[in-house]
Amino acid sequence: MGLGYGSFPAASGGIAQSIAIEFDTFMNPELADPNNNHIGVHTNGLGQNNAHESFTIGQPATSMRQFWDSTPHRITITYDPSQGTIKGLLDGYSDYSLNVQSDELMDLVKLIGVNDTDGTAYIGFTAAGGTTGGEQFFIYDWTYTFLGTINTANSIFFDITPATAGQTHSFFLQSVDQYQNNMTMYSEGLSATLTLTNATTVAATVTYRNMGLYEISYQSTLAGPVTINVSVNGTLIGAAPIASSIVPAIYSPANTYAYGNMSGTAMAGVTRTVFVQLVDAYMNTITVDQSPDLNITITAQDGSSSGVEVVTYIGEGIYSVEYTLTVTGDYDL
Repeated sequence: MGLGYGSFPAASGGIAQSIAIEFDTFMNPELADPNNNHIGVHTNGLGQNNAHESFTIGQPATSMRQFWDSTPHRITITYDPSQGTIKGLLDGYSDYSLNVQSDELMDLVKLIGVNDTDGTAYIGFTAAGGTTGGEQFFIYDWTYTFLGTINTANSIFFDITPATAGQTHSFFLQSVDQYQNNMTMYSEGLSATLTLTNATTVAATVTYRNMGLYEISYQSTLAGPVTINVSVNGTLIGAAPIASSIVPAIYSPANTYAYGNMSGTAMAGVTRTVFVQLVDAYMNTITVDQSPDLNITITAQDGSSSGVEVVTYIGEGIYSVEYTLTVTGDYDL
């Protein structure tokens, strides 16, 4: 009597954690069948599914023409969790329809659970017949269409942290539907763009991972504040654009430069000041004090050196360097 494991009565255990749409053209009194031509919804919740009518949710559809007539039939099954309904429209005629309503159907995760290993459950079709000469049931084709839409107000962003200039950075979007369920399919029309500090726009890469989870990746060499817009078919996801930032990469000795009293003749014993601007490989200003790593020396052309007296971090990657030379000669900073 189990649903999902072969022909009756050999199969004793049905598929656990499953919902089956049953097409039955044979009346088995021992299974409490209502007649020899009905469609019903069977489940045993977390346990093994069963063909007995006591495992039917709601009432099966019984008032229809015989559909065991050796011709193909098309049925459209629609599940609406907000109403707790499963409806089946046979051949497009309302009088051949299945209409099951139960509060249990409002939460399938609670009703049939999910597999602890891979997070799956089973929803499918089963059929049974038994007229003289036997019957066979074939599924010629079937399609699945998700009718839910992304809930743009309640979908969640996470792992939003500052990016580093020149490096690929990612954050994530968990999309949910209008019923607060994780989306189970890729949503067409989802895109993301970044507006950088100089008002230029950069397109991000959106990668669908699984169960409504998207990874959104981007890269820019320009440091500064960034505004991220994630939308689906033009509708913004979230209450407002995401505010984040891109921080400079590590400072580049090759691009760092000095300015001020860099050349000309200095007077022995008189303190002079030059300024050093730290930047990264993309000429972004280093905004974090690098004093522990900064080494500035005054070197005479004969190879001797004179230590710098005072290095002061001013801010925005700028250092003032005060030095006093007491020996005449030519020097390099």
